[in-house]
Amino acid sequence: MEDSKIYNLDPLFDLQLGGYPIERVRNSAAEMSILFLTCCSSRDSLIIDIDVQESYPVYLESRGITLPETISRSVDQNIQTKKAGVPWGWSPQSIDKLLGNGAVCDYPELDIVKKINNRKFCNEIGIKYNLGVPGSRFCTTMDDVQEAVQSMYGKFPLVVKPAFGGSGFGLRVISTPGEISSQILHIENCFFHGGVIIEPWCQRLYELSTNLYLGKNGKLIYMRHQRLFSNEYGSFFGIYIAPHDQYLEKWEDNLENSALSVVEEIKKAGYYGPAGFDSFVYKTNDGSEHFASIIEINGRHVMSHIAYAVRDQIAIGKYCFLRMISKKRCKLPSTYELWESHCGKSLSNVLLVTPLRIRHLNQWIQPSKNVFFIYADSEKELFDTDKQLRDLLMN
Repeated sequence: MEDSKIYNLDPLFDLQLGGYPIERVRNSAAEMSILFLTCCSSRDSLIIDIDVQESYPVYLESRGITLPETISRSVDQNIQTKKAGVPWGWSPQSIDKLLGNGAVCDYPELDIVKKINNRKFCNEIGIKYNLGVPGSRFCTTMDDVQEAVQSMYGKFPLVVKPAFGGSGFGLRVISTPGEISSQILHIENCFFHGGVIIEPWCQRLYELSTNLYLGKNGKLIYMRHQRLFSNEYGSFFGIYIAPHDQYLEKWEDNLENSALSVVEEIKKAGYYGPAGFDSFVYKTNDGSEHFASIIEINGRHVMSHIAYAVRDQIAIGKYCFLRMISKKRCKLPSTYELWESHCGKSLSNVLLVTPLRIRHLNQWIQPSKNVFFIYADSEKELFDTDKQLRDLLMN
């Protein structure tokens, strides 16, 4: 039997590494702290930063989700346990939160965690192993930026990404040479937070990802590949896990070999723990497909860890899709009875992972982001159900 754990999901991890201000997004980030619940066993504890209604865990249990033993949002310096701390990613903030709740924390040096999460590290590995987007350059000065643009022979559009951040944070597209001047302030601000990546824009066809866990002894505990879905701004909204995925299978050998090379590099750097790598397939002007392998390294848990945790509890062997929909694009009913009535039998294979309501300033409100897990016996049925769900929620 595995040791019990204390979990804490802090989605601000990437921004904290870059030293970005977080006050404006603190509330929306707190809402996401509940997602680690699906990774817990009944022996575990979960620290969350919001209040949820009593009907929420009742609903999840009725759908087959195992819940942690306790849910706590307070920090009590007198708590003493032997539970292992499990954060989204290791940072001073997550360590303080876990230690304050009595967790035992074992983690790599924080400088190592910051190093492997910096896009500079990913860029260096890309050059070494011929991975990533061809021509990608890491820059820390405007002279570097000008040299990078010249090295790409003036090809546009170009993409600017900050050294730290995820889910499209700080991503800018420069369509013409004249637009560079309009992005100078943004680029210079990124220099204060570690630098920027400049790379050619690619016409993405689909996105692939890898999640894994590297043990302290250097042993790879597991490595899994899946397909991601993001919008045009690079913001993630879905994960597809399937018994057979023709797009993933086409590039799986390349993905596996590239990922193993990167695993060796993060191991050499001294990192251990959870990690995720992002890749994509793109099309060039001649219509040919190319693989940009490992364009991003995340030394932390990633959303596909959540997707697998739900799948392993209620949908083994099924075609699965974890989808995020913002509050602006859907309105949810106030009770789970209404929600299940709303879904009916045709959407009985949809699990609402996030709460219907959370409490902010003594008001019960719908979360700003809502997470749904859909499962089916075939890919067609899965995406038909996904469309039906979106039609229901967005109309």
